[in-house]
Amino acid sequence: MRAAPILSMTSQDVARLLLSRQTAGLRSFSAASKLMHGQRKAPMRMTTEEAFVKTLQMHGIKNAFGIIGSAMMPISDLFPKAGIKFWDCAHECNAGMMADGYTRTTGKMSMMIAQNGPGITNFLTPVKTAYWNHTPLLLVTPQAANKKVDINGDRIGLTTSVDVGIQGDAGLVAEQLLQQLAPEAGSGRAERAALVKEKKAAWAAELESLDHELDDEGTTWNPSRAWRAIMRVMPKEANMSSDIGNNCAIGNAYPSFASPRKYLAPGLFGPCGYGFPAILGAKVGNPDVPVVGFAGDGAFGISVNEITACGRGDWPPVTMVVFRNFQWGAEKRNTTLWYDDNFVGTELNKGVEYAEMAKACGLKGVKVQSVEQLERALSSAIEGQMKRGETTLVEVLLNQELGEPFRRDAMKAPVQVAPINASDMAE
Repeated sequence: MRAAPILSMTSQDVARLLLSRQTAGLRSFSAASKLMHGQRKAPMRMTTEEAFVKTLQMHGIKNAFGIIGSAMMPISDLFPKAGIKFWDCAHECNAGMMADGYTRTTGKMSMMIAQNGPGITNFLTPVKTAYWNHTPLLLVTPQAANKKVDINGDRIGLTTSVDVGIQGDAGLVAEQLLQQLAPEAGSGRAERAALVKEKKAAWAAELESLDHELDDEGTTWNPSRAWRAIMRVMPKEANMSSDIGNNCAIGNAYPSFASPRKYLAPGLFGPCGYGFPAILGAKVGNPDVPVVGFAGDGAFGISVNEITACGRGDWPPVTMVVFRNFQWGAEKRNTTLWYDDNFVGTELNKGVEYAEMAKACGLKGVKVQSVEQLERALSSAIEGQMKRGETTLVEVLLNQELGEPFRRDAMKAPVQVAPINASDMAE
C-alpha cells in the first residue's frame, strides 16, 4: 500500500481543508479554538488522513453513518482514537436517512461515508431529501473533486445564476440584513395566534368524529382508530418519524408536540422508506429519549434490510410500527378515482410476516389486530426500549380504508387517442 503523503500545515490550514466557514449549519465549536490555540506559529506535520480527522473534530462531528469500504479505511482506522463512532448500516441510502434524522433531532452535524463508485450513487436520494428538508449534511467519498470556496465577488454567478449577488462574509451580511428589517416586522402576532388556536380547536373536533370506517361502515378497525390508540400511549417527550403513504398520511393529523425537533417527516422530496432509518438516526442522537418510527408495509419494504444491521454491536434500541394493509394505498386511491379500478402494481404479498422477520434477526416482533392489542404492545415496546434496550417491531394489521389523495390538482382521468392492444406486441 502506498504511504500517505505528509503535509506541513498550520491548524488554520486544517480547518480550511474540507469545510468552508460558510458551510450551512456549522458553528464555531469551543473545541476548535482550544485545538488551535497556541499553534499559529509552529506548523503541524500530519498525514492527509490525520488532517481530515482533525477537521472533523474541530467541527464536533462525532457520528458517521455508512458502509465501510477499502478506500475509506485509512481514515476510519483513526475514528476510535478520535472519538468518532461509525454506525455500520445495511444500505447507503438508509445511512443518509439516519444522518438526516440525527441532525434534525439534535441540531448537530454527522457524516455520511460512501465508497467510491456505486456507494456514492446510493446516497443520491437522501442528499436530495436533505436539500428539501434544509438539513445540513456532510457526505464524504474518495476522489471527490476539489472546489474552492471564497468570498471573491468576481466569482459570484460563475457556476449558477443568481437573483441577488452579495459580496461579503455570510455571517456579517446576515447581521446587517437583520438590522435593516422594518420595525413593524412581526406585528399582528396576537391576532395570528388567536386564529391558529381557533383552527386547531376546530381540527381537533373534526378528528374526534373520524371514529368509523369511511369505505366500509361494517368495519371499525381503520387507520384513524389506530392512530388515536397510538397517541394515547405515546410519551410526550418521544421523537417520532413518519414515511410516505396512505396510513402515515392519515396519521399526520394526530400527533402534537410541545417542543421542536420531535417529528421527522420525509419532507417535500418524499423518499419512500424514510421512517425506519430516520428514527434510527434520531435514537443515535437522543439515546435517553424514547423514539418510535412509523411506516406502511410498502414503504417499510424499502428499508427493511436495516433490521439486519440495527441489532449489531451497540446500536441503540428503537420501536418501529409497521401498518399492514397489503397494498400501496396512495396509488390504489388514485386508481379508484381516475383509472377505473385498473389496479397495476398496487397489491402487496400477504404472505410476508414482518414481525417474524424481526424475530429472525434477533429483534422482538409483535403482531396486533385491535386497538387494545396495539396499546398494550406499543406501551410494552417503548418500556422495553428504555429499560431493557430492546428493539421491537410492532406489525399492525388494518383494514384497507383509503385516505384523501395527495395531489387532486395533479391527477386527471387518462385520455385514449391511439388504441393499445396486446396483439400488437412484437415477437
